Amino acid sequence: MASKCIFYKKINSVCSADKAALIKLSDCQQKNLQLFIKLGVVNEVDLILTRGGIFNGIDETKYYVCNDHRRKLGFQWRTNKVACVVPSEISGHNSPAKAQDYNVITKADAIVIWRKTNLLVEIGSRMYILLRVLIIITVVPLQPRVDIDNPID
Repeated sequence: MASKCIFYKKINSVCSADKAALIKLSDCQQKNLQLFIKLGVVNEVDLILTRGGIFNGIDETKYYVCNDHRRKLGFQWRTNKVACVVPSEISGHNSPAKAQDYNVITKADAIVIWRKTNLLVEIGSRMYILLRVLIIITVVPLQPRVDIDNPID
């Protein structure tokens, strides 16, 4: 059995003290399709990894997660923030804006915010509703059109 959680040094939190509390990522199989769709993830592993700042696919059979991180980054994750969490570099907020009309941060939003600011924003956190349009328009560059009749070599 692996000796360390994948998040052992990745994020600022403590792993389960009990080494027996490690579970293979591929065994994380809880299902909540409604939540997965809302957050833009495909399964529990994707949810845990994305909240922990790992956006690229990894071999789930080679890595382990402790029960504490599985719980804190997975289905038992809760936010106590009522303000928009999008960094001011993107949002333009001088102070945290109350997100009364809000969306939640999706995986796609978190990736764009991370690429632009190098800050990890946990999916499921609140975002002022109009910022999704701003993120799509101003942060994500338009892809060049490819002419399928004249492909680029």
